[in-house]
Amino acid sequence: MKKLVAIFIAVAMTVALCIASFAEETVYTDNEGGIIWDAAFWLSNDSEAGGAGEHTARTIDAVINASGAISELGVPNYWASNPATAGQTNAIVHVNVFKFVDNYAKTKQGTPVASAEIQLAGDSNVGERTEAEGTNCKIAANGNTGIFLTFNTALEAGQYVVEFSQVTDSDMIHYLVLPMTQKEYPDDKAAYYRNGEINENLTLRLAVKLEGELLTLIPDGPDSGEQPGEQPGEQPGEQPGETPVETGDATVPMIAVIAVIALCATVVFRKKRFF
Repeated sequence: MKKLVAIFIAVAMTVALCIASFAEETVYTDNEGGIIWDAAFWLSNDSEAGGAGEHTARTIDAVINASGAISELGVPNYWASNPATAGQTNAIVHVNVFKFVDNYAKTKQGTPVASAEIQLAGDSNVGERTEAEGTNCKIAANGNTGIFLTFNTALEAGQYVVEFSQVTDSDMIHYLVLPMTQKEYPDDKAAYYRNGEINENLTLRLAVKLEGELLTLIPDGPDSGEQPGEQPGEQPGEQPGETPVETGDATVPMIAVIAVIALCATVVFRKKRFF
């Protein structure tokens, strides 16, 4: 009996460990991510300094690869124009999320898996939290707490491109400064693009709420004409879009659960034979 109790305790502890392994956690693509006041990285409209065309179609993108389902992502803070300042109006930001297909360029030509836009509340400590419905998500913003998409259904594990752009209006003066640093990004778990061009001297502090962790990025492959979601070099029998699994720490607890349950079944069977 004591052995059975000990085994059941071990099973309970292992199951609890497995559950903890799959708990959601918010991780950041950059641990610093301060605000930089550099007009080259602002999202703003063409009436700003520099004249027409300087800010046309400006975007800031981040590429991430998640080991588990993503329930929420965004930036934890920002600076944006404040209508209390003479001549300015509230900025509007548009966010698209694309599932990675083959390479960055091809991915950006596809249809977003989620998108939303929102009028921002203004500079930090100014304005109330604003919320809006998007496509497959909700979006909320405040200068103190950032801009976040919450997905109606969590995005499956995999690689994504997150795009921030400004909704421009030639009659308005507005700007949006995202939490970025001008430094060489530190590892291979995120990549950053400015106006569609990779920028290795730029980091965007993206916050990702997910079950798991950020993995090493799948590098850009050729635009081979394969079906959407199919990764170059897939082995026969793999499903389209299947990402190689990084086992991580969760595999060991799961194997332990299976082993302990099998041991319990053996002990119970042997007990029955003795009666």
